[in-house]
Amino acid sequence: MGRDLTRRQLIVGSGAIGVGTLASGCADGELAVPLLTDVPVPRPADLIRTNWSADVFSFGAYSFMRAGATPDDRAAVRQSIADRLFFAGEHTSVDFPSTVHGAMASGRRAADDLLLVAQNNERVVVVGAGISAVTCAAALAASSMGVTVLEARDRVGGRLDTVEPTGWGMPIDRGASWVHDVDASDLVERLDAAGVTSGEWDWEDVRSAAVSDGDAAAIKIATTIEDASMGAVLAAEQDDDDGIDLASATRVQLTEEAVDAGAVDAVALERFFSVEIATEYGADAEQLSARWALNEGSEGDDAFVTGGYQRLAQAVADDLEVRTNSTVARIELGDATVTVTTTAGERFEADRVVVTVPLGVLQAGAIEFEPALPDGHAQAIDRLGMGVLDKFWFRFDTPWWSEESAVWSIVERIDSPFVEWYNLLPLTGEPILLALLGGDTARQWSIRTDVEVTDAALVALQRFADAGW
Repeated sequence: MGRDLTRRQLIVGSGAIGVGTLASGCADGELAVPLLTDVPVPRPADLIRTNWSADVFSFGAYSFMRAGATPDDRAAVRQSIADRLFFAGEHTSVDFPSTVHGAMASGRRAADDLLLVAQNNERVVVVGAGISAVTCAAALAASSMGVTVLEARDRVGGRLDTVEPTGWGMPIDRGASWVHDVDASDLVERLDAAGVTSGEWDWEDVRSAAVSDGDAAAIKIATTIEDASMGAVLAAEQDDDDGIDLASATRVQLTEEAVDAGAVDAVALERFFSVEIATEYGADAEQLSARWALNEGSEGDDAFVTGGYQRLAQAVADDLEVRTNSTVARIELGDATVTVTTTAGERFEADRVVVTVPLGVLQAGAIEFEPALPDGHAQAIDRLGMGVLDKFWFRFDTPWWSEESAVWSIVERIDSPFVEWYNLLPLTGEPILLALLGGDTARQWSIRTDVEVTDAALVALQRFADAGW
């Protein structure tokens, strides 16, 4: 989960995008520069990929502010009902949505809200065992509540999803990987206490593979588009317009600013929307609120988790009663109790319940509420968006590259969606490269085979090899 717009502002504002960049490719899609070597990139030894849109336990990676939604919707979703039904999760965080520390803070907030109205030694059911859920459950248990955690998956962690495949040399996080804005929370300290390693991640340490003398033009175009998107946000604020999407608003700004017809072409704008936006927010610019989406999140330095993010959730849950493989199907509020029923027919009676399932699960109606959720909750759930951000981890037997930059970028048109890469070798010592796809592109590629994915990845990686990396 999570993203930080600041990294994009730094990339453009510092001119780091322009180490030999091209603003756009040829109109017919051919490579804009000749190949420098005939040495092909070796096929990776292994691939680990995700498909969050098809995950029935989340139906997405993290929430976003859809056009038409406002921060009030996040606040509405987290409102308790009859002092018996409470909500937590990153989608309920107004300050730090779509982040791990925001999810943890939501769990603590839900626990505090519940304890304000509870009596000593009450029974509480927490639905879900993600990081918000176990954080909430641990706080309740520490206050002498009798807590049972019901988790649909066969493990704790939720969207903190770590695997340890043979031969990789490090845990691989299928879910969250970054700590965003390390000064905004004590998350790095909590990871350290749980024995989970992490390292500084420098978003400014970016390099492009293209070879061109058009650096200044590339930087100017990137800055123009970035400025137009920021202008779109300001215009939506001034017009009090919650309904306009970021793509439309940005195009309006580009037109109103009388940008030369050839200054920002379709390739440059498409790349901005697909990479700078979709892989940050898990949604396409056509879906995002121009007024609110880019205002979410926080600024600051990031860290990359190398020791397995899921271990944090496991550490928090160590002393909790967690029942895995327990999918909640129905929650019934009575006058004095709450009844939680699983798909297997198990019934749990409690004084109160905390629901921490992802927004996508609520939108899918996977849990029946009796009585039905109030209109304020239901409408807010519908207005918010659930984004998709899929990861593609590639392990090579040995590194074929010597480039040490953390972020690799391709800014020309190529026959591959994998135009931005993350180099894990300097941080971990392992020959691993990571690529991300967001929004509709992620959904489209989720049905491609591993061979198709690998072939497309090699098309992109060959550009770096051809640049002499």
